[in-house]
Amino acid sequence: MILVSLESLNLQLFIDTQIIGIGCKDFNTDIRVSQEANKYQDILLFDYTESYYNVSRKIFGYLRYVYDYCPNVKCVLKGDSDAIINLSGMEKLCEVLPDQQHLMTGRIVHFEPDRIPWAKHYVPFFVWPDNYPPFTLGFSYLLSDRRITVAYLKI
Repeated sequence: MILVSLESLNLQLFIDTQIIGIGCKDFNTDIRVSQEANKYQDILLFDYTESYYNVSRKIFGYLRYVYDYCPNVKCVLKGDSDAIINLSGMEKLCEVLPDQQHLMTGRIVHFEPDRIPWAKHYVPFFVWPDNYPPFTLGFSYLLSDRRITVAYLKI
């Protein structure tokens, strides 16, 4: 796993904290990761097992952290470790973005919940009565501060 320290790149626009998921069954590794997080405050730890089915929980934790601890951040970039991202381009985009402007880049999708009861991703009406709001999907996207607030409050 490769970690890129945004702090070392002098990008004050982005959160200087790394979010990683570790799906390890080795207790010693878990302890070492916890020690790293406590010592350097550079890893967010969430209380769930890392898996494909928990990606939404990881994103929610990420948004909650930004909402709670980064009230003045202008833009937040979410990127997977295997994504190629033009960081200087993202920085310039954030710099020219007017305050209070909503921005959500990346692949924006519109999905309906799966209403078939025996389907793998079934969502009953009492859980979510409408279509899902537009959301970003994929390995990277950029959200403005206002969009982060809206996304967090709607979850």
